[in-house]
Amino acid sequence: MIDVWWMFREHMAGTTDPSISTVVRALGDTAVFHKRAEQPGPWVVPVERGEAGLDLSPEVMAAYDAPFHTPEAKAGARQWPSLVPTDPEMEGADIGMQTVEALGNWEKPAFVLYSDWDPITHGARDGLREIIPSAGHQPDVWIEGSGHFLQEEAGEKIAGEIVAFVDRT
Repeated sequence: MIDVWWMFREHMAGTTDPSISTVVRALGDTAVFHKRAEQPGPWVVPVERGEAGLDLSPEVMAAYDAPFHTPEAKAGARQWPSLVPTDPEMEGADIGMQTVEALGNWEKPAFVLYSDWDPITHGARDGLREIIPSAGHQPDVWIEGSGHFLQEEAGEKIAGEIVAFVDRT
């Protein structure tokens, strides 16, 4: 796992009342992560102070926060990062390996679409294209200038890429 993942995991484990919209804004702003990599410290601080972050309207931020209206409702969001297997011996890692095996046998068209600045999954994209046999038959596309939340940052662009994929297949 990359350093940003560990920063995210540590942040979520260390708070009882995280702002979900702040986490979304931080994961969508690549500058936050590049700056945090150079200057260690709490990775959401610049976002909390309004100095950085994905530009979301108050209405969109409220929608991200709505399901997580109490600290108790945020328990799953806080726990989730610690459940992602980071070692082959961890619970759930076997499911991940079964998924990789199934994807390796996939014969239907597949289109792998990632952003070029996703701080969490950026490094996994080429490996995924190599695992899925039919992915190599599709264009090698990166959504440029976007972070982790493509639907917020490049919705029209990814919609266009998906429509083009459907038209090709």
